[in-house]
Amino acid sequence: LEKGRPVAAGTLFAMAAAAKAFPLSAIGYLVWRRHWTAAASMVGALALILVVLPAPIRGFDRNWRELCTWTDRMLLHNTGDALANQPDRAFRYGNQTLMSVVHRLTRPLPVGKESDGNLTVNFISISSGASFVIFFVIAGAMCLAFVTAMPARDRRSPQTNALEYAIVLLLIVMFSPKAGSYYYCWTIPGFTLVTAEAMRAPPGSSRRRWIITGLSVSLSVM
Repeated sequence: LEKGRPVAAGTLFAMAAAAKAFPLSAIGYLVWRRHWTAAASMVGALALILVVLPAPIRGFDRNWRELCTWTDRMLLHNTGDALANQPDRAFRYGNQTLMSVVHRLTRPLPVGKESDGNLTVNFISISSGASFVIFFVIAGAMCLAFVTAMPARDRRSPQTNALEYAIVLLLIVMFSPKAGSYYYCWTIPGFTLVTAEAMRAPPGSSRRRWIITGLSVSLSVM
């Protein structure tokens, strides 16, 4: 994207989505920023990778049925009993997505290993539907804050773009149905950029103090 190669960028996004699924949500950012060519390239490359290329080996009909089944169970089958079709792991602490965390904190669900028994960590007890509502409210507020902070096209710079991309990476991981703790290596670009901002701020300035405080709080929360 930075080098003006939207077709290549969309294809790379598609390869990531075909390999792990959750990067598919990056298309929302491409559409919002009006990277139309990159978004179209991503959709086209996904169709090529997931539908066209396997067809000669697996058969078009069989491959299509299996793709639809996988999509329904892994991406669309998010209920109060399971996320990504994994009832045993969906709400345990091994899943560190926003959706799973919200359910853990608002419903009396077993959250540890089997050896931990029925360990729960919820503050309140509400229905699964209400937990999903809370998730969508929080996710919507985060997206709204993000798009509000985005600079206009004529005010963008390589520095603001880097920050923007780092936030996109974080939101992709947080909004997916399932993510292990190791997925949060995607926080490295964000922490690197924030640290660089602190180093650029004048020593002893309030800006540097605020940045370091925010960085410390973020690391502590993690």
